[in-house]
Amino acid sequence: MINSYDNINVLLLDAKQTEQSALSIISKSKSYNLLRSSSMEQAAELLAMKEIHVAVVFLDDNLPAPTDIARQIRNQSPFTEIITITNDINKTNIDCEEGLFDCLTIPVSQDKLNSRIQKAFEHRTYKYERSFLRQQVAMQYSFDNIIGISKKIITLKETIKGIAPTDIPILITGYSGTGKELIARVIHHHSHHNDKRLVIVDCSAIPSDLLDRQLFGTEMTSEPIIKDACLLEQAHKGTLLLKNIDSLSLTSQEKLITFFKNFSIDAEGDTKKLDIRFISTTSKNLEEQISSKEFHRDLLDRIGTIVLNIPGLAQRAEDIEILIEYFLRKISADNNRNSLSISRTAIDLLLQHNWPGNVRELENTLSRAVALCNNNFLEADNIVFIGSNQNMNRIYNRITDSKPVARLDESQKSLIQNALVENNWNYTQTAQELGIGRTTLWRKVKKYNLKPNKVAK
Repeated sequence: MINSYDNINVLLLDAKQTEQSALSIISKSKSYNLLRSSSMEQAAELLAMKEIHVAVVFLDDNLPAPTDIARQIRNQSPFTEIITITNDINKTNIDCEEGLFDCLTIPVSQDKLNSRIQKAFEHRTYKYERSFLRQQVAMQYSFDNIIGISKKIITLKETIKGIAPTDIPILITGYSGTGKELIARVIHHHSHHNDKRLVIVDCSAIPSDLLDRQLFGTEMTSEPIIKDACLLEQAHKGTLLLKNIDSLSLTSQEKLITFFKNFSIDAEGDTKKLDIRFISTTSKNLEEQISSKEFHRDLLDRIGTIVLNIPGLAQRAEDIEILIEYFLRKISADNNRNSLSISRTAIDLLLQHNWPGNVRELENTLSRAVALCNNNFLEADNIVFIGSNQNMNRIYNRITDSKPVARLDESQKSLIQNALVENNWNYTQTAQELGIGRTTLWRKVKKYNLKPNKVAK
């Protein structure tokens, strides 16, 4: 009941200001904080007070021009819910389009009144959280989140700003870890499809026969028909992101070519026209795949009207220091830590690396360095490049010389955990990158009781 919302501020906009008014029932409740006003001018002053967050306004329908008043309240305080109350069962002065949440007719019980206030408050909270999440998404996928001052990145951002509002199919190419999915999300966010879904499909992560059914829908077979909408239908009026499109089977490629001809599918016996913005990504050379007959030229022509090539980190070395600052702020915020800083020696060490894993590798390297650091100042000894035995021996030797054995165990535990996570718990690949045997890795995992769903501390 409303008792859990005893700090709700309710504004009673009452023309008569008398206990004999239609709104008198509201003033009898002690379940919320009651404010009263006899005019819109007085109500506006209360709504403008920062220390008072009015959740619900009860509007007396005897006030002059209640529809105009509702509109003014909505404009001034968009998260405040409006409930009109009347003693005339046939009277409806306010249209729901003007922001009316509910309408109550006198007489009304106290329990019913409290229930409506609670629902209005919950709806207000939902609207606020949705608005907040949209703001967070806007911040996360703004053009400013494409970090860099290099000519390549500046040119890339300008190109994206021009093509994002269009429906042109886009192919994003680049090595693994360059940020292709981020670019795709930014494009979707700045398109006219941004109020609809961004459906993401990783063509390399789903078996080809299953991907074919999920993408285009279940065909007539002896198997039970899956009624769920296929991925193409789910992306209607939104954006479909086909990650690693080079992994799409030739059969699925042919079906996709057919779809591109009229943008329609057969759904339950009917032809359904779809409106979809296509974005695809690949880290491979599709021209080479065409030569080896692994990819259809016709499909490349259709998905690659615009081709964006994301440069590797080694190709934009002037962006590394800016990215270091950005990721340290992000890591600090994500882990609720004080501001992090880094020594010039450590920065120089990072600048000398060739970054085969690109931006993703830089972020992982900094996350690992923060985990190894005893304070909020990163030194060169905290920088460990996965797969480099020399760096791992250096960090182990430093810790062994200056810290207790327990500290060495904690560092090893953290390094192994991070490497396993980065390699999706593939023991063979992790052992190779760490420069140790698979059996040794297995013993370490058992010793430290590491599990896929358990984060090392």
